[in-house]
Amino acid sequence: MNILELKDLYKHFRGLQVLCNLNLSIEEGECHAVIGPNGAGKSTLFNVITGRYRPTKGRIYFRGEDITGLPPYRISRKGLARSFQITNVFPHMTVYENVRNAVVSKERLRFNHLLRLGHIGRVAKETEELIERLGLTPIRNVPATELSYGQQRALEVGMTLATDPKLILLDEPTAGMTREQTKEAVALIKNITKGKTLMVVEHDMDVVFSMADRITVLSYGTVLASGPPDEIRGNDLVRAAYLGKRKNAPT
Repeated sequence: MNILELKDLYKHFRGLQVLCNLNLSIEEGECHAVIGPNGAGKSTLFNVITGRYRPTKGRIYFRGEDITGLPPYRISRKGLARSFQITNVFPHMTVYENVRNAVVSKERLRFNHLLRLGHIGRVAKETEELIERLGLTPIRNVPATELSYGQQRALEVGMTLATDPKLILLDEPTAGMTREQTKEAVALIKNITKGKTLMVVEHDMDVVFSMADRITVLSYGTVLASGPPDEIRGNDLVRAAYLGKRKNAPT
């Protein structure tokens, strides 16, 4: 069953065509990577899916519902969450406070004197459980600004998961990480997103081929190829357009 379907998608910016007749489907429960050379349209695609940009033409269906042109907050509430290439946390709040805010957002509650004690207890329990899954319990009271880059990325993924999304879009989850940090991040993502559907834009081909069930390759705003990793690895068009340039080509 497809959780996300993009049909005949176009996006133009003042005459510049970035996405062109793009058709793509994401199956429920899979990890689907999107790769392509610089300027292929990957970031624009994520922005269109999440409502930041409205497509020039075409339709977007999430869990069978047409979400084309909806604002980001409405799309998020339907169960589609995104983490960004640049770390997006509240720097002066602690790890606990960051995760708690995300849990409260999911519950559509407001932290004030009117919040019922029952809600407070449930929120606290969910927050503590997620922090433990993230391996951040020892630093739960540390402000996000004092965390290492890898810990901040883990926290951001955790905040995304706290909203209990049906589909998670990860934009360059290992960007800026060392090789060791990348290995830790991949292991963490695999562990805490079990059973979730992921759509990942990533420049590191080792990460892509270790995580993805299917890979879609974009070129000039359209789908060049889509299939399982072995099929993509052996595709001559893909190698010529992207993989053959060098092992870790930029996005």
